[in-house]
Amino acid sequence: MGIFGVFALIAILFFTFVSCDHKKEFEKIAPNVITAEQVRETFDREGFAADSSLILDSRYYVVTESWADQLFSSLPRRTYSVDENDCDDFAEIARVEAKRAFNIDAKIKMPITFGEVIYKRGPASYHAINIVLVQDGTNQPKVLFYEPQTKRPVKLTIEQRVNMLHIRM
Repeated sequence: MGIFGVFALIAILFFTFVSCDHKKEFEKIAPNVITAEQVRETFDREGFAADSSLILDSRYYVVTESWADQLFSSLPRRTYSVDENDCDDFAEIARVEAKRAFNIDAKIKMPITFGEVIYKRGPASYHAINIVLVQDGTNQPKVLFYEPQTKRPVKLTIEQRVNMLHIRM
């Protein structure tokens, strides 16, 4: 076997080892992974307009409530400014920061169940907040909403839940 054969054998063994290691890692996190269809089913169960949702990936890692709380408490304080740094900007920044923080903290490169919601708040009033699907010890994720401007969990009324215009995971 020539030098190229030795390198080829080493490469094959290396990639086999890495792919097996990756498979073991995924099996370890699999109970915390849900499919896009399960996200849609959760939205339907909660009474959200699933047609308005952008579920862009095929599977998601379901974070914990304590992780989401820690994320919001760690976000830097921002100053509100109409049209320049308002609710949709706060929600978008929190979503992007959550993805970045999760990829660093967990060392798992996959999307998480953390997104943005825009809902109708009044006759001509709209608001953007964050939505997080968290583990709750059952087979169905629990839905939480966070107000990124105050960094606190919020409860939406049934009317607000029904009047969701946009959900992005």
